[in-house]
Amino acid sequence: MSDQADAVNGALRNAGVPVAPAESRTDVDGKALPDLPVLELPRKGRYVGEDFARDAGRITRCNGVFRRDRDIITVDHEKGGVDPMTAKRFVAYMEQISMPGRLKYSDDGEPPKLVKESISDRTAAQCLEADQFVYLQRPLSAVNPVRAPISRKNGTLELLPLGYDAESGIFTLDSGITIREDMPFAESKTLLLDLHREFDFIDWANPERTAGRSFSIQVMSMLALYAAALVPDNSQRGGFLHNANVHRAGKSLLVKIAVIPFFGRCKARSMPENEREVENMIDTTAKSRAPYLFIDDVAGSLRSQALNSFMTTVTWGGRHFHSQREFEVEKRTLVFVTGHALTVTGDLAGRFLVTKMHIEDFDPHSRVVKREIDEDFLGKKEVRSDILSALFALIREWDKAGRPLAKGRMAGFSAWAKIFAGIVQHAELGNPLDPLPEEESPDTEATDMKALVKACVNELDGKKIGEFRFAELVEKCVDLKCFDWIV
Repeated sequence: MSDQADAVNGALRNAGVPVAPAESRTDVDGKALPDLPVLELPRKGRYVGEDFARDAGRITRCNGVFRRDRDIITVDHEKGGVDPMTAKRFVAYMEQISMPGRLKYSDDGEPPKLVKESISDRTAAQCLEADQFVYLQRPLSAVNPVRAPISRKNGTLELLPLGYDAESGIFTLDSGITIREDMPFAESKTLLLDLHREFDFIDWANPERTAGRSFSIQVMSMLALYAAALVPDNSQRGGFLHNANVHRAGKSLLVKIAVIPFFGRCKARSMPENEREVENMIDTTAKSRAPYLFIDDVAGSLRSQALNSFMTTVTWGGRHFHSQREFEVEKRTLVFVTGHALTVTGDLAGRFLVTKMHIEDFDPHSRVVKREIDEDFLGKKEVRSDILSALFALIREWDKAGRPLAKGRMAGFSAWAKIFAGIVQHAELGNPLDPLPEEESPDTEATDMKALVKACVNELDGKKIGEFRFAELVEKCVDLKCFDWIV
């Protein structure tokens, strides 16, 4: 008999749940039953909620069942996500971890015998809705595929253990990826630089490509995804935008380098055609507690009030599809966007840290690449281990130095940016918070407005007051090539 079953049975006995001793528990035919806790079904004098649901909850909380808000879920060990617990699934699940049935008592004082019986769908549905069951389950905030760093409430920094961590509510899978906690600091920086040296960032700090604004933002994106637990849950998280002058410059590959080492794969999607579809995409992302949203190869101009709102909140609410029932979830999603000569309009431009690549050779096939990096390469266990170990080394040394916060700021995302940009700055890999030169800014609206106002002021020729008709302003926009997206 398993130690786990013994422990569960002991806990149940202490809690008053009827569990017969293993040696005396038999079915009606006299056959010995496996050492699983007995779960007596509802009967006269035994309520579904007060009795059955509470007993079932004590069993499931030790056997892989969790909750998100009021939703009952289990961990998907294969895909690294969660599976909802439906009433029909609950019936079969309970038969794996307990023995549901009815107790048959005799008049001769013999121990009761169990008449095995499946839980009815109705009883299962009532149980999953009962407060007595729901709030016995452990809250699950995230499922990590690899051990990740966390800052404990007592101030210490450590890697999360495998399995469930009660303080954070994070479940860590055993994916076979080893984090080398003793990787030398110098080795970690060299590894990250070598991984990115062939990307043609426009702002490498020197010919040797040992630092630079865009590179530092890329490293920050890797840290922000891997070490999300370093930031308080109520912190707003910024996004990352990779822009280039031509196609096939490696924009999507940068996102994959940030995502695949930790998650093992990278899921991309295109930008929906209308705002309603954007809202649906965001609602789905929020409800699934997705750690990232990767919108790939956006053409022309990026504008979306829904996306802007999503990136500036820590709690996202909406309505379930085909239902009047509303939902509210904590948002911890990092947004990644890539584009070719992409412009970003309005407030949305201030939500992203932007990398910029410039390729002189228009034909990507003519470029000589010394080190081929693709999804197969990034998905190898030894590669994932090396990259994540390098990121942990940056965090470890930053922690030893007293966790210095970054110089500079990112309006609206201060706590988040101060931590992850601080780690990058401490490693002397560049400053992600350096202001972007105006000529490289994806926010063309601000640039166009400055150009239009300057042209109008110049035409006034010293006059303090002047008026321009709407048609005249449109003509100036055409001449200046301003606001192309609306003109």
